[in-house]
Amino acid sequence: MGGYQVSRTVPYDRDTMFDLVAEVERYPDFVPWYRRARVRNRSAGGYVTDQVIAFDPIRQAFTSQTTLHRPHTIEIRATSGPFRRFLFQWAFHPSRENGCDISVTVDIDFASAVLRKMAGTVSRSFANKCIEVFEREAAKRACAPAAAVA
Repeated sequence: MGGYQVSRTVPYDRDTMFDLVAEVERYPDFVPWYRRARVRNRSAGGYVTDQVIAFDPIRQAFTSQTTLHRPHTIEIRATSGPFRRFLFQWAFHPSRENGCDISVTVDIDFASAVLRKMAGTVSRSFANKCIEVFEREAAKRACAPAAAVA
C-alpha cells in the first residue's frame, strides 16, 4: 500500500482540533472503524495505546506509539500488530481563513499478503474521511468556529 497526504481547512481552531485528535480513548465513540482504544502508558510527550480497528471483514488489534508536538503535529506509529508499516501523521496550522489547515499523512502496509489484498490500497478518500470524521465530531461537540486570522 502506498501513502497519501491530504489537506483541508476546517472551521475550528488548531488547539481544538489537536485536542480532539489527541483524545484517542474517545475514538470508538465517533470513529466508525475503531472498536477499542486503551492508553496503557502516558507521558508528557505522548502515549502507548492498545487498539482494535475493523474494516469488514478485517478486524485487527495492534499497539501504537503516539508522539504529541503540541499544537503542531501528532504522529502515530504502530509498534506491534499486522503491519509492515503504519504511520498516521496529523499537522495543524492556523489558517488565514477561519479555522485551521489540517494535513493528514497516511502510510499503511500490512505484513501479510492476504491482509494487503483484503484491505486494498489506502486511498486519498480514506485520508479525507479521517479529517471529515474529526470535523464532524468538533461540530457535534458544539466547538465554536474559529475567528479569522488577521
